Amino acid sequence: MTSSDKQRAMARFEEHMSANPLYHDVEGAPFRIGEGVRIVCSEDDTFDRAFLGRIGIVKYFEYECGCGQSFPLDPMIGIEFDNGTVEEFWSDELRCNPAPSKELVKRQSKR
Repeated sequence: MTSSDKQRAMARFEEHMSANPLYHDVEGAPFRIGEGVRIVCSEDDTFDRAFLGRIGIVKYFEYECGCGQSFPLDPMIGIEFDNGTVEEFWSDELRCNPAPSKELVKRQSKR
């Protein structure tokens, strides 16, 4: 990971921390915390296609960052990837993927 990648990741982390992420399961939410997911598609103009096909783990749900979320069915969903970065996606951009990478599972279990 380059220095600029680390800076961007930290800026995104700090941005998310200013919101109100929920790090626990929410009844009615489309996924569960810790569930493996794959990034599959998006109709959002701001979507970075570099994420297509990547696999991660649901880290948190965000209902209050002002992106039009609704409780409990339509949160922004924080996904953690192998390299430790966390990005947010809508539920329609994700599909269940029961086998996240061993490195990601190992990192999650250390917390």
